[in-house]
Amino acid sequence: MAIWASSGIRLKPRLLLPLLLSTRSAALAAPMSRTKFVYLHGFLSSPDSAKTKALGADFLARYGKPLELLDLNDAAGTPLPCEDAVSRVMGYVAEQRERVVLVGSSYGAYVAAAAACELQREATEQASQCTGVTGLVLLCPGFDMPGRWTSGQTAFLAPKALAEWRSAGSREFARQEEHGSVPVHVPYTFAERALASNPFPRPRLPIAILHGLQDAVVPAKTSLEYIKDPQTRRCAQLVLVDDDHSMQKPSTRKFLWKVLESCFPEDIRNPDSPSEAQEVSEETPRETVEVESKFILHPQEMADGGIESAAKAKGYQFEKSFLHHFWDVYYDRITEQG
Repeated sequence: MAIWASSGIRLKPRLLLPLLLSTRSAALAAPMSRTKFVYLHGFLSSPDSAKTKALGADFLARYGKPLELLDLNDAAGTPLPCEDAVSRVMGYVAEQRERVVLVGSSYGAYVAAAAACELQREATEQASQCTGVTGLVLLCPGFDMPGRWTSGQTAFLAPKALAEWRSAGSREFARQEEHGSVPVHVPYTFAERALASNPFPRPRLPIAILHGLQDAVVPAKTSLEYIKDPQTRRCAQLVLVDDDHSMQKPSTRKFLWKVLESCFPEDIRNPDSPSEAQEVSEETPRETVEVESKFILHPQEMADGGIESAAKAKGYQFEKSFLHHFWDVYYDRITEQG
């Protein structure tokens, strides 16, 4: 189950993801001979974490090209503060001859958006239209760190823990590696800079966001708040999936592939492949169109013969009956319906 929420206050969506993405694909990505996809890991993660390595291996197996893994930690394994992480990403992009799609997770997603903003600012100052970045794919992006950390709207850091971190000057966390976790001491300067950061960096780039409805670290309403902005709504699209902050469910991984293949069809294709066109499986259609017609059934009509006979009586061709389970999405809450 997923929800498409690119705009609008209230949605009753079906699984229209392939259609909605494909209809915008021309605007989302210009044809490129080569494009690098670069993954930015989250806070307390690394390129050596099991999650990061698994994603890289799956990406390589599916597309025949590597997912570049950029390290957002310093030499000691301590997470880089916002400005330093952004500078590292900008430096990496500047060194590339290819254009780049940034794929970020949590804190890495925030850094991706912030770096894209800075690259656009530099390009504007230099009267250039090329930032080096084609677009962004953000997984549970860690937007609004100041608001979430100081209000207690996150399972990651309560206001009391933030105050204790400040008093102690540093805080011990567990960084995830391939074979387990290792302790890492993070100075309070990391939190200090995060609290002073721009809560919602909004680059003028194609942005695809996947967010878990069960995310307790960065609530899904954070991404809903992000796409409320009219400027952002013109270029950002949001998919809400039935997952938590880890985004490890197989169904979530499938939606990630759909996003990449629909938003960046030319970029994701391996240019060294002998095939001119990327093979598209039945599971990932390029064009899917659903036309929906609604009519009212009164209780007596249902009692007389059920949905099928009532539909035929109204001139409809009945093919399949199913229970439609959906979610109502508001910018201030998400309500399950059935």
